[in-house]
Amino acid sequence: MRAPGKRDLTPGPGPGIAPTAQRQSLSLLLIEDDRADAVLVENLIADAASDIEVRWAPSMAHAERELDFARPDCVLLDLNLPDANGMDALARIAERDPTVPIVVLTGLNDEYFGATAVAAGAQDYLVKGRVEPEMLRRALLYAIERKRAELIAADLHASRLRARENALLERGLLPSRCCWTVRASTSSPGTGRAVKTPCCAGLLRRRPNPGPGCPCPDR
Repeated sequence: MRAPGKRDLTPGPGPGIAPTAQRQSLSLLLIEDDRADAVLVENLIADAASDIEVRWAPSMAHAERELDFARPDCVLLDLNLPDANGMDALARIAERDPTVPIVVLTGLNDEYFGATAVAAGAQDYLVKGRVEPEMLRRALLYAIERKRAELIAADLHASRLRARENALLERGLLPSRCCWTVRASTSSPGTGRAVKTPCCAGLLRRRPNPGPGCPCPDR
């Protein structure tokens, strides 16, 4: 890592300032309280000739506002922040947006925490002082692809479970359920999609009595 350049790195725009519509670059939310380290990251990205737009958040509180404003393509997270530390920092980002890829930054003496963070859900980790431009670029791009693959796999698994459940309902092998249920959406975390479960009386037409406790008005 080379010495900080002269580029002026300021915190992200925050609510009210939209990114340039024509830009197709990837967006990186850098959560790092040390300004010198933040400048180093931007210089590394520039040296890698990567079309990555960096938004800087010097604290967890600032990062949470940035995440509420616009979802980045990836988060580069320092695990030692003034208002969040270690796995707590990772958990707060994942809770804010479970779909965002996360690469954590650790110190030379804290590499163990990087491996722990990956086990806890981060896509990768980098050790400060050992990062080269191309290494950083690849880590960010691979993290995005890994997270995308995870989400696709989770959505496919959920779809198979729903299909199996529906098949069992149609065969009358599950207890009758007559209600509106809200299922968490893998592609839009933090929101719900109302899915109407067909009336058990309709599903179990071959059975004159759907069972006690059925709330359907047309039993």
